[in-house]
Amino acid sequence: MLIKDSFPGRKDGGYTRLFNNEDIGSLLSAIQASVIRSGNNLQSIIELHSQHLTDIDFDAFISGKLVNGKYLFTNSLIKSKLKVHINCSHEPDFVYVIICDKNCYIIEIKDGDTFDTKKSAGEVKHMREFAECFSNTFKEYSVKIRYCMFNQDNKKSIVDGLKKNITTEEAMTGKELCDLLGISYTNILEQRKKLAPENVDFFIEKLLEIQVVKDKIRNKI
Repeated sequence: MLIKDSFPGRKDGGYTRLFNNEDIGSLLSAIQASVIRSGNNLQSIIELHSQHLTDIDFDAFISGKLVNGKYLFTNSLIKSKLKVHINCSHEPDFVYVIICDKNCYIIEIKDGDTFDTKKSAGEVKHMREFAECFSNTFKEYSVKIRYCMFNQDNKKSIVDGLKKNITTEEAMTGKELCDLLGISYTNILEQRKKLAPENVDFFIEKLLEIQVVKDKIRNKI
C-alpha cells in the first residue's frame, strides 16, 4: 500500500497536536491511514491468490450438490448470501469449506501480529456465534474457527494477544493459512515488499519539504 495514495492526511488530528506542526501531522496521519488500508488490502491479495477456490455455485452448495473440492467464501459472498441464509448478523473475513471431508473453517485475519485487545472478546464472541449458526444450518460439517495474525509465527503470542479468548488450536499463523489454502506465503510477502522502496522515498521527500524538519536535519548532520 502506497503512502502517497493516502496523502495528505488529517491536519487536525493527534499527530499535529503531538508535534505542534500541521505538515508533520498530515504526513504521519497519511502513514497511519496507509497501515489501515494495507490491512484491508491483505484480504484482496489473498482472494487474488485464491481465485481457483472462489468460483462457487451458492445454490448448489446449500442444496448439497456442490462438486467435491475446496472452496473459499469471500467476505462479499458471506455478506450478500451466506450470513443471510444461516440467519447470522455477523460475518468473518473468510469461510473455507472442504466438501469431501465436510470440514469448514471460519477465518478472521489481521495484518499485524496482534489483535486489538480491547475488542478481542467481542470479536471472538461474534465468530463463535457465526460458527454456531453455520453448524446449525449445515449439520453435516465439522466447523472450526481460526484467528490468523498474518505476520505472527508464534501461536502462543496470538492466543495471548486475544487475552486467551481462543485456544492454541484456534490460533493460526499466516503461513498456516496459506498452507491450508494451497497458496504461497512467501509470494504474498514478496508482493507486498515491492512497494516499500517507493514508500521510503515518498516519506523522505515529504519530510524534507517541511522546513522545520529540513532545518533540524541539516543542523544534526
